[in-house]
Amino acid sequence: MERTRILILFIALVYLSVVLFGPIYRYCDDLRYLAISKTIMETGNPAPLAESVTGAVFDGPPLFEYFIAAFYWLSDGSIGLWAILSKLFVLTVSLAAVLLVWRLAKDYGLSEKGQMAAVALFAFYPPTLFTSTSVMQDMLLVLFTLSAFLVMKKDNLLSFLKAGLLMGLMLLLKVTAPLAVVCIIASALIRFGVSKRNLLLCAAALAVASVLWAPWVIRDLQVFGTPVYHHSAEGTYSFYPGSTAFEKVLYVYVSLWGVPAANSIASAVHFIGGNAIVLEVCLALFFTPLLLIGLKSMLNRPYHPFIPLISLGLLFTLVYMSIFVKWPDSRHFIFAMPFFAVIIGGWMESVKNKRASAYVALCIIVLLFGGLFIEYSITENKAKMLDSVGAVLSENAGKEFVACKSDYEIKWVSSLFFGKDAVMADEYPDCSPVQKGKIRYCLDNNRLFLFKDATSSSTC
Repeated sequence: MERTRILILFIALVYLSVVLFGPIYRYCDDLRYLAISKTIMETGNPAPLAESVTGAVFDGPPLFEYFIAAFYWLSDGSIGLWAILSKLFVLTVSLAAVLLVWRLAKDYGLSEKGQMAAVALFAFYPPTLFTSTSVMQDMLLVLFTLSAFLVMKKDNLLSFLKAGLLMGLMLLLKVTAPLAVVCIIASALIRFGVSKRNLLLCAAALAVASVLWAPWVIRDLQVFGTPVYHHSAEGTYSFYPGSTAFEKVLYVYVSLWGVPAANSIASAVHFIGGNAIVLEVCLALFFTPLLLIGLKSMLNRPYHPFIPLISLGLLFTLVYMSIFVKWPDSRHFIFAMPFFAVIIGGWMESVKNKRASAYVALCIIVLLFGGLFIEYSITENKAKMLDSVGAVLSENAGKEFVACKSDYEIKWVSSLFFGKDAVMADEYPDCSPVQKGKIRYCLDNNRLFLFKDATSSSTC
């Protein structure tokens, strides 16, 4: 037992060392959360319609932003201290989630080898590393999901009420949390059987969760006219836009494993010749046995309660990524990944095959290297972007700063990190852009126009 504990803690240490040195912010959704939390503290309004930096809609749910707002208050508006407190919070939550995966593995009777495989597979899964690095909601959702599942080990009222409290917090945390709540309830009915008593227990848990969630549902009804609102609902989307359907299907599947940026990796691996699709095919073939093993093994009796979590989580993630075609959306599967990892750990023990163990170990190593590549790319790119924005603003301190109304990232970075708010423009200026590190800028009379990408259109 002591040896197992040491090995698990070693895996956790490797995991922490990877995420600790990644960027605090990715300058995307996480900066939106920070802008919202700043707006909450400065206005005293717990549910503003939009954040004050860019005017991005605050669609919530609000729990995570409230945590970040508390750190803003504790830091007295200091961006540096705010960043440190936020990072420590996410790291603590992430480590707790990794350790709960170990608890889940022990509860399902896995020995040392299976426990290590389950913890390592979850900890080194690239979306786990990605969402543990910066200030995002996902690892807190994983923590609440695991806690609710583990609390419902006994079919008594107190256990279900505790789970209901945790599910209420989940609903206040992330707009996709209702899916996880449905999965947990379905898992409980599979575990304890469908009976009148168990249906009443589930109803009691959902009642507690609904009471916590109700104020935000009412707010969305009043503001947006719908009980659950997300800004992405305003867009027009289609399955697999652009390119060929085969390439998009392949990209979505490979992204499920959190191995994105195949074009960047391929360009660095000379024998591939910069051909990203070759690398994606290789990765797809490599990981498919692991997926098939997990899906087949969850049909074994001990893992039946995992079926709703893995199957619905997988289906939702693949459909979501098929619409938006962005690899970071693979994080929507992360709440189900602990259960998939435990199944793989259990399978590894059951087959007692050295080749099978070696394959799983190799998968974990490949995932870890994929995660390291992501961390390196994000850290390098975002540090350069921050330096570039700071340098351009410093060099043109006396000029009016203008940004495209749709370029939220530039505005968040300039406002939150440099205290420089941008005037929003509807069109690009008629001037030649200059490349400065990761950004472009141009001067139009006494105006400094900053943007990330060149465009052939004059409209922002």
